[in-house]
Amino acid sequence: DRARCHEFNLACEVAYRYAQGWFMLFDTLTVSDRHYEEVFHEDGTAFRSYIDACNRHFARAAYGSVRKAKGRDYHSYFAVVEEGGLNGRLHIHVLHFFKALPQGCVDPNYGRRSPDYWEVAFFKQFWFKGFSSPKFVRVSPLDAWGRAGCRWPLDRKTRAPFKTGSAQRVAGVS
Repeated sequence: DRARCHEFNLACEVAYRYAQGWFMLFDTLTVSDRHYEEVFHEDGTAFRSYIDACNRHFARAAYGSVRKAKGRDYHSYFAVVEEGGLNGRLHIHVLHFFKALPQGCVDPNYGRRSPDYWEVAFFKQFWFKGFSSPKFVRVSPLDAWGRAGCRWPLDRKTRAPFKTGSAQRVAGVS
């Protein structure tokens, strides 16, 4: 029941943020052997530092400064720790919603002949404890990424455009 409640809340958040014209980004955070105990210890601060770094960039993008953004809505996220299927190692999945695109963040397909990249390299700078794989979430050609000039991505194998998603699909409900 708790999982279904989380899925429902996440689907509502996806639909709400899409309607507001916000950006969505899905990041998978893996943890290096050196930092594994530190990150997954109950007193660990690594994830909080990651979120704080994201907040600073999103606040500046939306309101010009962290001070001006204080108390205002500019970033929300949903995170879950998951055990890997191959070796059982823990990693973190984070779905970010943010109001404005930070300066310096560009379409991962800018200048490419074929738009088949999903990973937005700009967001890798926030995670220092292993590897980050931040990918934009596209719901429709008119979503925030589309309005920012990002091209609709193609499947690398079939070269066909990816199908549009729904709030339920992004949330993993359907």
